[in-house]
Amino acid sequence: MKSAIKYLSLLLLAFQFCGEAVAQGTSGETLVVTPQGPTGFGSSRLDPKNILKDIQIRATQKDGLIPFSPLQPFRDRFKDFNDALYRRSHMKLGVAFHHLFQGASDVLPGTADSGTASDTDITGSWELFRRGQPTMGELMFSVEGRWDYNTVGPQDIGFGSVATAGGTANTFSAYDPSFILRNLFYRQGGEEAGWVFRLGKITTDALFLTNRHISPNDTFQPNAGTGLFAASFADSGLGVAGAWYINDRVYIGGGVADSNGDRFNWGDVGAGQFYKGVELGVKIAPLTKKASFSKLLLWHTDGTKDRQPINGNTGESGWGFSMVA
Repeated sequence: MKSAIKYLSLLLLAFQFCGEAVAQGTSGETLVVTPQGPTGFGSSRLDPKNILKDIQIRATQKDGLIPFSPLQPFRDRFKDFNDALYRRSHMKLGVAFHHLFQGASDVLPGTADSGTASDTDITGSWELFRRGQPTMGELMFSVEGRWDYNTVGPQDIGFGSVATAGGTANTFSAYDPSFILRNLFYRQGGEEAGWVFRLGKITTDALFLTNRHISPNDTFQPNAGTGLFAASFADSGLGVAGAWYINDRVYIGGGVADSNGDRFNWGDVGAGQFYKGVELGVKIAPLTKKASFSKLLLWHTDGTKDRQPINGNTGESGWGFSMVA
């Protein structure tokens, strides 16, 4: 096309619900558990543990441009329910909803120049033992829903209407069925413990080559915040991943996952094809605790059993390295 292509995001609606996590102190007083922002290995804003933390952080924010939200009564009721649930069972729940309408200023003839879709995440954790400690073990799950309104999803404007290699708004294309179990895994440890691992149905593109400052639900850029798909990431599937924090500025992470993983089912781990990755993370600059990690990933994939692409996996075997600064 002769003219430069420009994208225009016309409407964004987003709201999240989560009660503050509470616990009982030795003297019986209520203690607020302060959430921490995502850092290091698996720092994607779309990773279940980070979705839940972001929701908690937003729930504690008081003042904004608009002083009152019509959703506040629902937020308050959900907080009361969540606080009671945590006191009785040490479980936490969160709900995040995002809606996007996006238009393109120039498209291919006969294709849509706009689209709208919604994205919902229902995330939860069940603290099993060593609660409140850096080495706490917990079971986490994430149910994701995506749907449109008989329109083109904003992500598909790039592929079908503008004919780019990437979508214009990652995560905003409808699912069929609309809701799926995206993640279900046991997780233990963390950055403060110096180590962390998870085992179960995991999402590799939310673990490797991620950056906590970029999220497709905030920036609406193709594949932003969910890894570099040139690394041939497998889809959500059975696997194990973890990291060792050498110090507060260096870690080594890695993982093995089902290369036939499919977010709509449990994949086929018995077929014997796997995705493997080893990642080095270093805080180069600035010299502050809030600095992001620069990351180098070495990866290998066995491809898929039928040689058909899934997610970032082309279906063929191969290896490579990728970096994010």
